[in-house]
Amino acid sequence: MDSALPVSAQAYEEIAFGGLKPVPKYSVLLISKRKDQTAKFVISQIYRAYQKETVKLPFQRGKETTYKVTFQAIADLNRPVGDRGGKVYRQT
Repeated sequence: MDSALPVSAQAYEEIAFGGLKPVPKYSVLLISKRKDQTAKFVISQIYRAYQKETVKLPFQRGKETTYKVTFQAIADLNRPVGDRGGKVYRQT
């Protein structure tokens, strides 16, 4: 029942769709060693991000395991213009 509708339209059936819950958005921080100076780091930060694809975890015996993860950034409108996506820092 929807009291905002006319009396003749009070009875109806409804199907809603579009996902079970909103996509979670998190801050993502990646830290990696510089290849040219192993004692220094590159830091990348995305303020609001979501994981774009499912992570594939290939486990192998005797070989280093690596996996690729892709994130999509969403503008954080609470931050100043020009600083709404993220930052990359590189130690010099």
